[in-house]
Amino acid sequence: MEEPIFKNRYVAISGNMEYMTREQAVVKLLEVGAKPVDMVHKQTDLLIVGKRPCWKRKQALELGIPMIVESDFLYHLIIEGKIKL
Repeated sequence: MEEPIFKNRYVAISGNMEYMTREQAVVKLLEVGAKPVDMVHKQTDLLIVGKRPCWKRKQALELGIPMIVESDFLYHLIIEGKIKL
């Protein structure tokens, strides 16, 4: 089993999610032990990038914050048993 990538990490979301609302994504993040944040700053551990990301993506690039796309987010939720296919 893969190591949980969200547990105890500050995670932000940028752009529109295709398969769930932002509110649903925040609930899922909380379920896997993440600490959802609205802003990107140097303490942010990860950015989930949806469709048409806003300035948060640029800021994450400047700060060297790792990013994943929505499909990777969904993959990790499946691995952790928080969603089913």
